[in-house]
Amino acid sequence: MHTLRIVILVVIVAMVSFSAGAGAKAMDLSDLAWMAGNWTGVQGGVEMEEFWQEPKGNTMLGLHRDVAGGRTVSFEFLRIEATPEAITYWASPSGRPATAFRLIEQKGKRAVFE
Repeated sequence: MHTLRIVILVVIVAMVSFSAGAGAKAMDLSDLAWMAGNWTGVQGGVEMEEFWQEPKGNTMLGLHRDVAGGRTVSFEFLRIEATPEAITYWASPSGRPATAFRLIEQKGKRAVFE
């Protein structure tokens, strides 16, 4: 009898977990679609370039590069990911492990990650 209770409890927990996961929907990145494209600028003799792909598959992928004196002085791999819990900006400067920054404010063409 004790084994049957454990089996029933495991089945109930599995069903609840499955139904919670099935109903979970990723947050929407469409409000950040304006970021897609090539962004460039020059500041203090440093040429800055950033490229963002359009939202697809709950992600946006990006790449940043700084060039000074004809040499790449820094680069960064970027990702914005939408999950049911949050929209998160992941930055990997110079190929290092990614650091996460959650979206805390978004209005029009302004997005703040912290």
